[in-house]
Amino acid sequence: MVAISVLSVVLASPPAITQLTPPEPVSGVAVGAEVSFVLGDGGTFHAGSGAVAWLVRAGWDFRDGLTPEVLYTSWSSTGVDGGSAQRSLLAGLRYRFSSWWIRPWVAVHAGWGHATDSGYSPLGGSVAIVDAFEIHGGAGVDLMFHPRVAFVWRFYGSRMLAEGDPKWWDVGGGLRVTL
Repeated sequence: MVAISVLSVVLASPPAITQLTPPEPVSGVAVGAEVSFVLGDGGTFHAGSGAVAWLVRAGWDFRDGLTPEVLYTSWSSTGVDGGSAQRSLLAGLRYRFSSWWIRPWVAVHAGWGHATDSGYSPLGGSVAIVDAFEIHGGAGVDLMFHPRVAFVWRFYGSRMLAEGDPKWWDVGGGLRVTL
């Protein structure tokens, strides 16, 4: 008798997947923190391949998917041929294409970048210091596990418009919260 009761409840209920309604997009202050790994190197600048990078973001998340935001990024690495480090403060836009549980997006940012490299110097010394305009862009996906909280996976490329051609890629993830 118990088996018939359980079976009737299971058959009367729609499958669990149909009960997963996507969270409605919300507007508000969006903040996030991410960690990533730096890949490759650019030009004669030792771009810190294998370094751990940090990114902190803050902006305003609109319901339509547009997020104007400010980023702070930083990484450093050392190796047998010297070491390198980078910091930047960038402003830009992020746009998401979906309002479902999985939300792909693209982003572009520009601003100030500061890099040091002890393995290269255009002046023949042992340390190069570069302060220059930086362009930063990429794509990623927000995996929503609450209407206001997401796990972020992303891939970015960065380039400083300076002598030595500093550029790098990084891939990583973190958390993003809309307050």
